Amino acid sequence: MLSSASSLGRVVRLGIRENLHQFFLLVLINAFVGAMVGIERVVLPILADEQFGVASRVAILSFIASFGIVKALANLFAGRLSERFGRKAILVAGWLIGFPVPLLIYFAPSWGWIVAANVFLGINQGLCWSTTVIMKIDLAGPKRRGLAMGLNEASGYLAVSLAAFGSGYLAGVIGLRAAPALLGLCISVSGLTLSALFVHESLHHARHESASRDVTAFEPRKSFLEVFLIGAAGGFEDEFLTDLVHQHDGADRSVDHVRTKLDDQGEHFLQIFLGRNRLADTQETLNLLGSLSRLFIQPGILNGTSHLLADDGNEFDL
Repeated sequence: MLSSASSLGRVVRLGIRENLHQFFLLVLINAFVGAMVGIERVVLPILADEQFGVASRVAILSFIASFGIVKALANLFAGRLSERFGRKAILVAGWLIGFPVPLLIYFAPSWGWIVAANVFLGINQGLCWSTTVIMKIDLAGPKRRGLAMGLNEASGYLAVSLAAFGSGYLAGVIGLRAAPALLGLCISVSGLTLSALFVHESLHHARHESASRDVTAFEPRKSFLEVFLIGAAGGFEDEFLTDLVHQHDGADRSVDHVRTKLDDQGEHFLQIFLGRNRLADTQETLNLLGSLSRLFIQPGILNGTSHLLADDGNEFDL
């Protein structure tokens, strides 16, 4: 595996074996992350019925809905935040946000507090789970990413099951509120302590891997809007291009050749649409708008492609 010295003086090596201690520490931390979910899944529906008098199933399941929505948003931003502030900082922040969850459950005077606890839990899960995945991939390098991902998911969901079983058992011994509160405090303190004191930043592993690649082999990064528009256009054009090429005898242009010419003009339009180039005149604007329309409208593709191919001296007779 490739290695180099980081800015902190540590030697950066990629691979699970080379980072065994840190890797399995992150596996353990992700098990704690999963356990935070498991402690409440069995107990809260019973708690809603017996102590809060919530009879509606829709109201009872509101804690799951609030958790899922917030977790999805936290997942969405976790990667970008970890690039900006560092993996470890986001992991620790996730545990700090999750720390009030068991206390809110234990002291909740109404069902609304339980829903609020699950909002905190959703942020905790989105930040911590996503960050442990990213950090394991950083450490594993390009050859063991699949294994890293598998170990992460296995540890997390196994912990969900074990924590659900444990909280259900304890609820019958010490009470419906005390069981998730006690387990939750132990888990959150353990996860926060390990993350803050023993986990090392892995962002320099990702940067080392990126620096070791041949950057000339990669295209410039595209924005989300570019990827969406190019992908949407590609979905429409393929079937039309196949018909275009094969319906005209004597044509020596392949589908890939025609698609390339359309993509070139579509990409040019996107650069201008996103403000990265400036148009020379109004006529060029009209030409590029016509090029984009050929990506979406079948008659435009069939008619416009003949003009594109005319530049090569081999125009289709449509």
